Amino acid sequence: MAPKAMTPTSTKDPKSGNYGDFARRRRAHSKDDDSPIMSRFNASPSKQARALSPMSAHLRRRNLKGRNFMNITIIAADLLILGYALRSLTFFFSAWRNTRIANPIIPDGAAVSLTTLPGDVMVDVSLKDFQSWLPDTPACDALQPEDVAYTLALHLSESRLWMMQQHCALWGETAPISVAIWTAMSIDETLESLKNLGCKLDYITLHTLDSQDHSLADYPINQLRNLALSGVATSHALLLDVDMFPSIDLFDTLNIPIVREALAGDPKLALVVPAFQAEDLNCGTSTTCLNRHLYWMPKDFEDLVIGLGSNKIFPYDPTNFAHQGSTNYRRWMSQAHGELIDIPCVSSNHYQPYMVLRLCSHLPPLQEAFVGYGHNNAAWMMHLRRVGYRLQQVGGSFVTHFPHPSSLAKTELEKELIQTELQYSAIKADDTLSHLAERTLAIFTEWLHTEVDDSSRLDKCDDFEED
Repeated sequence: MAPKAMTPTSTKDPKSGNYGDFARRRRAHSKDDDSPIMSRFNASPSKQARALSPMSAHLRRRNLKGRNFMNITIIAADLLILGYALRSLTFFFSAWRNTRIANPIIPDGAAVSLTTLPGDVMVDVSLKDFQSWLPDTPACDALQPEDVAYTLALHLSESRLWMMQQHCALWGETAPISVAIWTAMSIDETLESLKNLGCKLDYITLHTLDSQDHSLADYPINQLRNLALSGVATSHALLLDVDMFPSIDLFDTLNIPIVREALAGDPKLALVVPAFQAEDLNCGTSTTCLNRHLYWMPKDFEDLVIGLGSNKIFPYDPTNFAHQGSTNYRRWMSQAHGELIDIPCVSSNHYQPYMVLRLCSHLPPLQEAFVGYGHNNAAWMMHLRRVGYRLQQVGGSFVTHFPHPSSLAKTELEKELIQTELQYSAIKADDTLSHLAERTLAIFTEWLHTEVDDSSRLDKCDDFEED
């Protein structure tokens, strides 16, 4: 039987009784390049860049003091706003792309009709396929701040199992993780792999789905997310995709007393952890390329500012403002660790932040009718808004997307579409792929508006896009 998750150890210093001092010492230790945790990340980017060793980078960071560091921070914040100034172009492109999907150009002489598009033959979803609540969760009884504790909930396929090494180090080797893996390996084999990656099995809860039961094109993404949540034994969970790496101090930040007090006071409070992404160096899939990407992944706020200033780090998905655009990045740049500010409104139905939420009977499930690629997380956010969740963003800590090639699920679906549906030479695989997910989203939206009472506490922004 897989080991069960344990309540995380307190972040309170047993000697001084001070949470802040303990967190600072933990972060200071984590930045020691000789520590066993951080030695995993000290990979030289390339032979040509060996002069930029982790120690030299560490010393360079330490030289950023006072006004110079603040100037870089302000410039980085302005760069975020400049990037999002392109949002109107993004919306224009999205509208043009949707027109192409709805009105594809059929080559002359092609004896086919739109009824043969993949969305008509591959999507078999009805209103009865959606659920209102996550099953087998405890009642949303009153909590005391000291009862608030966290588990990192992750889903992944076997091909990305290596990323667990980073999560076990960054989240904390003695902080609980619930993981759901799509794999052909046995439970014992998977546990052994996690152990070899440096994860402490006493703090791991493992679920697996047999990858032989699904095609890659039907990757059960939301079923895996629900499985990961089902393994959470703490009051709250941070649900992440495995390619989103937490900053080294995120677990400590969430354990600051004011954060615990806020979460204890409202079971429908979701804390948004701002998301960034590292530049894709387009160097392939070799170990050398992997190490180059790891080198630039920011571990703390100072690393993040340096990455933003050197154009190696960006707000997550800058080409699609809707995905993270309701997060106030400029305000976040000046937030203190653990400071909470409201996100009063959302600007799109495609907003899909990474959040810390309470595991109790109010929590909607991730709808398992969404498989493969597209809209699976956005639909969950729409459901959370509908049933009355409110949002606050937490200061100081963040998650960062690790650059990688397209997922196997997306690649395989593209192959299937190319083989079966590209009688339309003018239709791109991404278009038909999006068509599949949008049909499911349309049916889900109808179910949400007819079957779920509107208890929303989160407004739509003035510039809300009805998309």
